[in-house]
Amino acid sequence: MNNFTGTLSVNDRQSSLPDGNGMRLITLAGTQGLTEAAFAATRFLLETRHLRAGQSITVMGERGTVDGVSVIVMVDAQAANLSPQF
Repeated sequence: MNNFTGTLSVNDRQSSLPDGNGMRLITLAGTQGLTEAAFAATRFLLETRHLRAGQSITVMGERGTVDGVSVIVMVDAQAANLSPQF
């Protein structure tokens, strides 16, 4: 399991995070179909975790490709902890 931290983008009920040279669509693990998994991920982020577009978040999941689309298959997410760790 990996952690991905970045600024959440939400566009047309689809969420993404920056990844290197582009953006990676966030999908919800265990959901069938790319569109359905992307919509389910956005609902989870906005309604369950109460995150918002423009917020720095950390997504737990795995990188992958679905139907030629770069994705993060998410199992959980939270607001990023940007406080310095000493």
